[in-house]
Amino acid sequence: MGRLSRTFFAFVAAAGVGGCANLSRDCDPTTGGFLGAVGCDAQGRYDQRIQQRESEASSLMVRKAALIEEQSQLEAQQRELARQTKDHQQALSRAQSDLAAVKKRLGAESAVNQDLEAKRRALEQEVSRSEESLAEAKAAESKRARELARLNGEMRALEQETEAALGR
Repeated sequence: MGRLSRTFFAFVAAAGVGGCANLSRDCDPTTGGFLGAVGCDAQGRYDQRIQQRESEASSLMVRKAALIEEQSQLEAQQRELARQTKDHQQALSRAQSDLAAVKKRLGAESAVNQDLEAKRRALEQEVSRSEESLAEAKAAESKRARELARLNGEMRALEQETEAALGR
């Protein structure tokens, strides 16, 4: 055999042994040396690794899009709840003002007018309902704010995971 043939045969044998030695690893191109790289390339494991990474990146991007959509919906709900809270606050202010005016009129008159007393009771009930509605609106708004904060945290973590998966 010629010297070139023996060198080629030795190279092929070493590449084959290197490829066998690399069966249990992840075929990371930054480790394993030349023979490991030849073995991984010959086995198609680099292509598998690339496909796996692309699949992971694709899944992360789909999850990110879903989170962005959920965030958008939560922000819209947050705006609606803020509007409702403002409406309830205005209704409460009007009811309190009306109640104060009725109480003032009742206090100014020496004889208790039953009609005004009934209005006072009705207005006190309206104030009570408005206060309850306002408390519920504030609680819902607070809940949406916590959900939005959680979602923003998930988004940041997902972006970091995506960056790591893409090797940036």
